Amino acid sequence: MNSNNGLITKNDPISAISEAYRILRTNLYYSSVDKKIKTILITSPNVGEGKTTTAANLAIILAQANNKTVLVGADLRKPKESSLFTLKNKIGLTKVISEKIPCSDAIIQYDEVENLYILQAGVIPPNPSDIVQSKAMAQIIEQLKEEYDYIVIDSPPINLVSDAITLAGIVDGVILVIAENETRKDAAKKAVKLLKNIGAKILGIVITKAKDKKQKGYSVK
Repeated sequence: MNSNNGLITKNDPISAISEAYRILRTNLYYSSVDKKIKTILITSPNVGEGKTTTAANLAIILAQANNKTVLVGADLRKPKESSLFTLKNKIGLTKVISEKIPCSDAIIQYDEVENLYILQAGVIPPNPSDIVQSKAMAQIIEQLKEEYDYIVIDSPPINLVSDAITLAGIVDGVILVIAENETRKDAAKKAVKLLKNIGAKILGIVITKAKDKKQKGYSVK
């Protein structure tokens, strides 16, 4: 992925896609009337459906509204935050957990967007599920809740590995990303069922790669 190509909310804030993300942000605000939604997991049924790009742009749009926001790369199998934001992939979530490195040493303040911070996935570990399912992972999320207004977590596809299911059980809500004309209906239903089975709060569905006669962009439902 070429540098910054997917960061539409930063590069073209007046586009229809950016406006769709602002609608998504507003919907998140209204969904947290009774209890504020702070930790948001982004997942998809399968690979290539746009979950990482969605997570990144949601984090940007939240930060642009003066919310101190951290994007957490928890897809420890195919991390993309480093290439998407053009960052050096050094200390990341893997080392924070496996080597007990303080989060403050790993979190990067992204200079191009005020209020945006990034905790990269880091090096790909031999045991990603063990790291995600560790007590340290849950403790990190709790720590981030004390320091940030919003924590946006990019996770692996929920239909393929157990990591997303584990994370969905410890966050405030989940956004499911599906790709128009690509995600099979049965795959989407399976993803929803997996989330409901653990009692996860599904905040909504983002449809990516949606084409309209008038405009191209994201369709948020």
